[in-house]
Amino acid sequence: MSSFFSLTSWEEFLQSLFVQQEFFSQIIQHNFFKPLSIVEFIIAITLWLGLAWFVNRKTRHIHAENGLFKYWLSRLNLPIILIVVGIIAAYTWTHFSGSPSLWLRLVVITAPWLMLIRTTMVFLHYIFPEDKFSLSTARTLSAIIWIGYVLWLIGIGTLAIQFAQKLAVPIGGKTISLYMVVTGIFWVIVALILAMSLARFLELRLAKAQRLDNNLRIVLSKIIKSVLAILAVIITLPLIGIDLTVLSVFGGALGIGLGFGLQKIASNYVSGFIILLDRSVRMGDRLTLNGFTGVVSKITSRFVVLRGTGGTEALIPNENFIGNAVLNDTYSNRRLWRTLPIQVAYGSDLRKVMDILKTAANRHSRIADANAFISEFASDGINLQLGYWLLDPENSVLQLNSDILFEIWDEFQKHGIEIPFPQREVRVLNDFSEFATNNDEKQSNPNK
Repeated sequence: MSSFFSLTSWEEFLQSLFVQQEFFSQIIQHNFFKPLSIVEFIIAITLWLGLAWFVNRKTRHIHAENGLFKYWLSRLNLPIILIVVGIIAAYTWTHFSGSPSLWLRLVVITAPWLMLIRTTMVFLHYIFPEDKFSLSTARTLSAIIWIGYVLWLIGIGTLAIQFAQKLAVPIGGKTISLYMVVTGIFWVIVALILAMSLARFLELRLAKAQRLDNNLRIVLSKIIKSVLAILAVIITLPLIGIDLTVLSVFGGALGIGLGFGLQKIASNYVSGFIILLDRSVRMGDRLTLNGFTGVVSKITSRFVVLRGTGGTEALIPNENFIGNAVLNDTYSNRRLWRTLPIQVAYGSDLRKVMDILKTAANRHSRIADANAFISEFASDGINLQLGYWLLDPENSVLQLNSDILFEIWDEFQKHGIEIPFPQREVRVLNDFSEFATNNDEKQSNPNK
């Protein structure tokens, strides 16, 4: 029993547990149809499914809304428990059965890859919104990682790494191998994921800062994302052995290409910072540009989204707000003046009519300082205007106007106030008999 729990035996077992070459050779030599192998396989499957069911039952109430760190730990519970329990089970199996463990070791080796996949998915879901990181995208990335795991497990990954290390090209006095490029891209992606996660965390903290202006929050968020992304690339590349001076070889040609091909993008990006800093365009503003009127629902680095009353959204490049005239109905005051034309018949009690109009409008919480005016004595009736200040112009006014008109209609019906309709009077100067006589005379005597 002392040898079973001896420190030396545990160290030797742990050292051989994650050796890929030894495990691959053991797979080749293993007889999968032996009774002990079948029993071990059943134990490994039962262990995996049982722990998965137990952990899922305990952590299914934890979602991303509970916090990134707490949600991340809940997703790592299963692989961590699989590693610990799998090591104990594999060690116990080896000493009591007298045969080397295969399936239980496979559980232990697979658990870290499960940990990697779940960690990647948690951070990507945290960085990107649901409409940009769908379930199909998550499954595709998970499948790619699992394929890499299988290639590593069967030894093809090692051969591919050796081939990529030999495939090298001298650039600017340095030698760049395919392996260096691939690993560089991988670690840059990892660094960018971590940087964007930190940027997302700081963005949420800025959103809770009530003292900061909304435009200032957006500017700070964009600056933080840009700075962290640049730092992630600058710090990661030298750490993996890629000298940044090598990239200067492509600097001239790349700069010229960016100057011609990305000048519009650069212009929109700079214009976005300008309109945010000078606060000429803010979230919720009601703008009119190029004949389209809408409310600002989103401001990005390249364009501004205007949402019309009918739900149509216009994506307008930022540079248009710098070089063109923009009508901003809510620039200095969030309230918006709106009018409704009303016509009543001659003979109506105008004072009563105007009182009804003002009362109908002032009943709504979205309206302030409603008033009625006589605009014209028209041919069919008296034209009036019901004017009011709309407190939330970012919301639709169609339903509001409809409710006001319904109330006015009900009050007019109650007080007998008539809404006129166009009337025309037609007079016949000559009767039909005289017209018929003159017509017969013309037909009998055409020369007359």
